[in-house]
Amino acid sequence: MEPSKYHQHIVGRADLPKIDVYDVLVTFNVTNPGLQHAIKKMLMPGARGGKSKLEDLTEAAIALGRAIEIERGIVDDVFADAVAYAKRQAEIEEEKLIPQREIEATTGFSKPFEGRTVPRKVIEDTSDGAQ
Repeated sequence: MEPSKYHQHIVGRADLPKIDVYDVLVTFNVTNPGLQHAIKKMLMPGARGGKSKLEDLTEAAIALGRAIEIERGIVDDVFADAVAYAKRQAEIEEEKLIPQREIEATTGFSKPFEGRTVPRKVIEDTSDGAQ
């Protein structure tokens, strides 16, 4: 892979290949995403093109605050709510499905579904005499 503009030589070690922030994060086993983001901001503040040095340092400080929360086990309320919502949606979808044994008992069908589930609406329509 061709090094990007963010790859740098290690000072005094031009004999080694250029590295970027991701190489540093992997080398030092930095796994906390807040800390990863802060380190990225602090390694080249204001030098990546989009933001000033002050903006990058401010964002690094915010990211460090989040990294501390993550280490303390504090989950963002919005994220926790999103996870809870997704789990409930999956439960609702599963409740809409009927196992084959119930299909057979309700409709008398046996072979067409072969162990699969079908939407509950299919059974309800069939039970009402609709086709």
